[in-house]
Amino acid sequence: MPGEESSPRKPAEDRSDEKFSRPRWRFALIAACTVVVALLVIIVPTAVVLTRTDRLHPVCPAMDERERVDCHPEGKATRDRCEARGCCWSPPAAQGPPSCFYPTNHGYELDGEVAKTATGYRARLRRLKSPPTPYSDDVGTLEVLVEMQEEHRLHVKILDPSSARYEVPEAALRVPRPGEAVDNPLYDVTFTHRPFSIKVTRKSTGATIFDTSVGKLTFSDQFLSVSTRLASPNLYGLGEHVHRRYRHDLNWKTWPIFSRGASPKGNFDNLYGHHPFYMCLEDSDGNANGVFLLNSNAMEVTLQPPVTLVKSQIRDDILDMERVAMPTVTYRVIGGVLDFYMFLGPSPENVVQQYTEMIGRSIMPAYWGLGFQLSRWNYTNIDKLRTVVQRTRDTGIPFDVQYGDIDYMEDTKDFTYDAELYQGLPDLVQNLHDHGQKYIIILDPAIGNTNRRDGSPYLPYESGLQADVFVKNADGVTDLVGEVWPGTTVFPDFTKPDTVQWWGDHCESFHNVIPYDGLWIDMNEPKTFKNGSLTGCGDDMWNYPPYVPAIKGKLMYERTLCMDTLQYWGRHYDVHSLYGHSMAIATRSAMSRVFPDKRGIIITRANFVGTGQYSGHWLGDNKSAWEDMEWSITGMLEFGLFGIPYIGADICGFLLDTTEQLCQRWMQLGAFYPYSRNHNHNDFIDQDPAVFSQTMIDSSRDVMMTRYTLLPYLYTLFYHAHVAGTTVVRPLLHEFPTDSNTWDVDRQFLWGSGLLISPVLTPVGDLYACLKGGEMKTFGVKYLHVAVVVVADDDVVAAVDVHVEDGAQILLTLTFVSELQQDFAAGTEDENLVPDGDDDASQTVNSDAFCSFLCLFSPCHIDDTTSICLKSSRMERRNILSQYQYLEQIVRWIVLKSHDVHLLYHLQDTTTVDAYFPDTRWYYYFSGQEVEGQYRGQTVTLDAPLDKINVHVRGGVILPTQQPANTTVYSRRNPMGLLVAMDDSSAASGTLFWDDGESIDSVERRDYVLVNFNASSTELLCEVVNVPLGGPTAGHWAALRYDTVSVYGLALGAETPTVRAGPVNGPLQTVAASRVQYDQDNQILLLTGLNDMDLKITSSLRVTWGYR
Repeated sequence: MPGEESSPRKPAEDRSDEKFSRPRWRFALIAACTVVVALLVIIVPTAVVLTRTDRLHPVCPAMDERERVDCHPEGKATRDRCEARGCCWSPPAAQGPPSCFYPTNHGYELDGEVAKTATGYRARLRRLKSPPTPYSDDVGTLEVLVEMQEEHRLHVKILDPSSARYEVPEAALRVPRPGEAVDNPLYDVTFTHRPFSIKVTRKSTGATIFDTSVGKLTFSDQFLSVSTRLASPNLYGLGEHVHRRYRHDLNWKTWPIFSRGASPKGNFDNLYGHHPFYMCLEDSDGNANGVFLLNSNAMEVTLQPPVTLVKSQIRDDILDMERVAMPTVTYRVIGGVLDFYMFLGPSPENVVQQYTEMIGRSIMPAYWGLGFQLSRWNYTNIDKLRTVVQRTRDTGIPFDVQYGDIDYMEDTKDFTYDAELYQGLPDLVQNLHDHGQKYIIILDPAIGNTNRRDGSPYLPYESGLQADVFVKNADGVTDLVGEVWPGTTVFPDFTKPDTVQWWGDHCESFHNVIPYDGLWIDMNEPKTFKNGSLTGCGDDMWNYPPYVPAIKGKLMYERTLCMDTLQYWGRHYDVHSLYGHSMAIATRSAMSRVFPDKRGIIITRANFVGTGQYSGHWLGDNKSAWEDMEWSITGMLEFGLFGIPYIGADICGFLLDTTEQLCQRWMQLGAFYPYSRNHNHNDFIDQDPAVFSQTMIDSSRDVMMTRYTLLPYLYTLFYHAHVAGTTVVRPLLHEFPTDSNTWDVDRQFLWGSGLLISPVLTPVGDLYACLKGGEMKTFGVKYLHVAVVVVADDDVVAAVDVHVEDGAQILLTLTFVSELQQDFAAGTEDENLVPDGDDDASQTVNSDAFCSFLCLFSPCHIDDTTSICLKSSRMERRNILSQYQYLEQIVRWIVLKSHDVHLLYHLQDTTTVDAYFPDTRWYYYFSGQEVEGQYRGQTVTLDAPLDKINVHVRGGVILPTQQPANTTVYSRRNPMGLLVAMDDSSAASGTLFWDDGESIDSVERRDYVLVNFNASSTELLCEVVNVPLGGPTAGHWAALRYDTVSVYGLALGAETPTVRAGPVNGPLQTVAASRVQYDQDNQILLLTGLNDMDLKITSSLRVTWGYR
C-alpha cells in the first residue's frame, strides 16, 4: 500500500531489487513502452516515406507557372521523359512556362553548418538523393565559398572540392585575391539548409540581389545549372547578341553565350563576344546591382517573366511590406564552375565602375582613333583605293583612317601584300601619313599552310611550325588543319607564350614592309569554312556533349574548331570563347613592340570579359537596313556595360546595297559612335560618302565637323573610363535612374552625362517598283498576285501589293501603316503559309514565331507555292520592308532574276523625331536655345530635316571643344573652346583631359593636362590640377589657348555685359566689346576671338561677366 511505503516509523529498506515487481513500476513500464511504440509507429514510417520521396517521387507543390524552372531544357519533353529524371509534369495554361519543371526536393543540402571564415563563409553540400541528371555524372559533394571582398562586392563560388575543374586562367583575367572580410558590407547573406540556397539582399532596402531558392542547384561534369530571382524586370546586358531593345524582354527568352562568327540578324543567335554579365535596376529609388558569372564555357541564360511576391522589411521599427515583381534568370553551363561576382552599386554607373575595376579598365585609345575611318572589303586594286582616298579628301569631310581589308594581301595570307594589284601600297601609306592620316590593316588568325604565289615558303607558317605555335588535334601532337580565306589553314594558339612571341615577330617585320598604324583582327572566334577540321571531329564528349546550349546550329564545332583540340590554356571546349581575347592580348603585346611608345589602335571582332583592356570592338557584319542602324544603339550601350567603350557599328551597313537616305542618316548617327567607321562588303555598291549627292556630302561633312569639334570632350570621357571605369556612350537611365521613363529609352543616348543624341532611325514614304520583262517561264504562269504584310512587335507596319501580268508593266506599292485592321490567324514558319486560292483569305505569322510577314498567292498557279513563300519568309525576320532593296529581292524571287527591275523612289523624308527629355534643363547644341515649351519629363516631337541630327546639351555641364580640321593631326593644333550650359541654379561643371594623344603611358606618368571647370551666374573658373612633365614649350602639344566661350542659359540684363578674363591670381583683362555677344531673349553669351589674350589651357583662369 502506498501508506506503508511512505510510513516514517519503519526503517528504510533497500528496495532496488523490487522496483520492477511493484505494481506502479509495471504500470510505468507499460506506459513507456506504449509511448515508444507509438512514436516508432509515427516516426519510422515517416522517415521511410521521406527517404523514399527524396529518392523516387518529386515534390511538386502548386506554384505560379512563371516560377517554374525548366527540367527538360533541350526540348521535346514528354511526361515519361520528365518523370524519369525525377521532375514534375504539368502542362501550363499559358504559352511559355515549361511542362517539365524541377521539384522542390531537387538539388543539394548543407552537410553540417555554415562555417565563418576570415574572408566570409564556407559550406559543404551533399546532393539530395533524387534521380541522376541525364547529362553527365553528378557531383555528390560541393563546396560553397563566400568572400565578402568589398563593401560593394561579393564573391560566391560553387565548386567540386574533390576534383580540380577547368576555371578561366589568370593569364586571361586577373581577378582579386581574397582578403579579410569587410566589416560593413552593403549586403546581407543568408542560407537555406535543405534544399540548399543562398540569398543576397541589399541591407538598406531589402531588395533581392541573388536568390537561388527559385530553382534548385544542379552540378554535374558537363551540366551546371542555377536560377536566381531579380529585384525587378529592369534587366540589361548579357551578350553578345542583337537585343532589339536595351531593356530585356523577360518573356521566356533564352540567350546562348558562346563566341560565334555569325552575322547579326536580330534573332537569338550567339555572336562574337562572351559576356555573362547583367545589370538590374532594382526599383524607383535608382539602386542598381550587377551579377557576373566568371565562366568561359558554352552556356545559355533563360529569362522568365516576373512573379509578384511580398517583400518585407523593418523600417524605423515598423514592418513594411510591399508587393514586388521578381523575374527569374536561369544559367545552364556545360563546364567549369559556378563563380559569381555581385556588385552593389548603388547607382548604375557605380555598378559599371565596380565591374570594370575587377575585370580591368578599358585602354585609352589613340586620339586619332576617334576620327572618322573608311573601309571596304575589296577596293579591287591600288588605283581604286587611291581614288577613294582622294575623292574623300576632296569633299572636305574629316577623314583620319583608311583601312586595308583582306584584298590587300597576297592570296589572303597574313603578313603579305599583293604586289600586283596593290603595287605601290607602301607609297600610298606614306602619302596618308604625309596628309596626317593613318592606315590600319586586317589580320586574321588562320595561317595558310601552302607556299607563296611564286612557290617560295610562306614564312609565317614555316616559322610557326618550327616554334610549335599552332592549335593541336586531340592527340596533342598534330596540328589541326581547317579552311579559311587562304584555303587550308592552321590556327595559332595565342594562349601559348611562344605564340605571342611568334606573332609579335611577324607583326614587327611586316611593319617594315607596310608601315601600318593599327591592327584590325577579324575571324577570331575562330571562324572557319569547314566544321571542325578538314577531317571532321571525333565522336566524343567534347564535340558532342550530353547537353548543348541553344547556340546557333546546335553543333558545338559548327564553323569553328573541334572542341577536343588542345591549347596551352586548356581544351578548346573550355577556352573556345577565349580565342579572340587571347589574340587581342597577343596583338597588344605585338603593338608594344612595333610602337614601343605609342598606343596605336586594335579593333577585334571576337571578345571576352576584360578584352576592353587591350582592344575595341565593332558590332560585326551588319547590313544596310534601318533596323540594323537602330539596333546599333543598344549594342553600344551594352558594350559600355561590358567595359569595352571603344565601340561602333559599320556605318551605312556592311551587307547589301545601301540607299542615300539611309546612309545619310547613318552618317549622322555614326558621327556619335565612339568608333566611327564606314565599311561595306565586296558584293555591294560603294558607300563612302563621296559617291553620293552634294547634299549628302554636305550633310556628312557638317556632322563630322561637329564630331571633331567635340573630340576633346569625347577624349576626356575615355580618360574617365580608363581611370574610373565610367561609361562613354551612356543610356539615359544611368543619369536619371529614378525616372522610370528612361528605363527603356534606347533610341537616344548620351555622351557622358552632358550630351544627348536623338537620331532619326526610320524612313517614311512610298516605293514603286516597275518590272519589265516577258513571260515568267520560271514558274510557267502568266498572272501572279502577291500580297505581303509586315509584322513587327505584333503590329502590322507595312503592306505590299504586287500585280504581275505577262509582258506588261507592273506596279508594286509599299505603304507604311501604324496598324492594319485585319483579323489575322496565327501560324508558324513550318506551316503551309499559302491559302487555297481564296481571294479574301488572309493568314499571318505571329512575330513570336519568328516570321515577319505573310505571303498570299491568289489566284495561285505556281506548282511549288509553299517553298516560294517559305523562301520569302526566311528573309530577315523583322520589319524587313522598311529597307527598300529587300523589295527588289522579293520581286526577283517571284520573277526571273534576269528581268529588268526598276525601283522608283517617291519618298518623303522623315522630318521629325520624338525625343524624351528628363527633368532638367536642355539646350539645342547648335543654337544654344533652351528646348521650347513644357518639355521636362516629356517626349517631344522635334524637327529633323534630312541634313540634321538633334543634339542637346544638358544644363549643368561644361564641354571642352576645339576648332575642327580635316584630320586630328591638324585639329589638335587649333584653339580650344568651352561650352557652358547652366542648370536651374545657374551652375555648371566639367573636365578637360589633354595629352599628346598617343603615348602609351601618359596617364601613368602623369604627362597630361587636367582641368576642372566650374561656372556660376557671375564667373567661370578653370582650375588646372595637373600639367605635363616639364611644362609646355613653344610647339608643345599642350601649348594651346582658349579662343571661344559659349554660355547657355545665362540670365543677364538687356545690355551687353562687361567680360574680363585672365589668371585666377592675376589681373583680369577686359574682353573687347566686339568679341562679346549677348542674346537676352535666349540667354546666350558668346565670347569669340580670345586666342590673342593668352588664355592657356595649362593655366588656371578666371572669366567674369556683369555690369560693374
